[in-house]
Amino acid sequence: MKRLIFILIVLIALAKTGHSQDFDPYTCTFKGKELFGKIQRVTSFADLKVEVVDYNADLEVDTTSSWPSKCGQWKFVQHFPDLKVEFVKYGADLRIKYVNYGAGVPESKTNMSSFKINTFNCKYKGFPLYGKVKFTDNFPDIRIKIVESFEDIRVKMVENFPDDCGEWQVVESFEDIKVKIVESFEDIKVKMVDNFPGLR
Repeated sequence: MKRLIFILIVLIALAKTGHSQDFDPYTCTFKGKELFGKIQRVTSFADLKVEVVDYNADLEVDTTSSWPSKCGQWKFVQHFPDLKVEFVKYGADLRIKYVNYGAGVPESKTNMSSFKINTFNCKYKGFPLYGKVKFTDNFPDIRIKIVESFEDIRVKMVENFPDDCGEWQVVESFEDIKVKIVESFEDIKVKMVDNFPGLR
């Protein structure tokens, strides 16, 4: 009987720790599906099974956004979801924690000592390094340092269609990403260019 209980405990532990194999914290995806947008709660045929926790979450979720376009921003809907989610107590794919701001993947889950930018889709921690950019001093998605050499990405400011890696269009609202310029403790180093934007 003790052996059976031990095996059961091991299986539950494996179910709780092995869930992250299909989770990519750098792109904020699970099995290729983006972990933001319109979410429908279901009890079967879910794209993702989640457990709500108070600590050690894989994803911090903010449900207050009307335009859930960033990692961890969820808007619950009844129809036409981007992602179908089932809430469970055991066997979850991901553990989530509800937050009021700062949604996304906690830094402890992204192993910040490794290279941070996903070169496949030009994203940092799920945030695109292209598109509409709002510069801010409060609650940035990414902190950048402007450099002349040894940059992580080359950025070109454009007026329209910032669709390619490194193309940024400055806006005041409906941004894809919020950026703060800092002198130290940056997330990425940026070199401003007139031609050939993108990753090194």
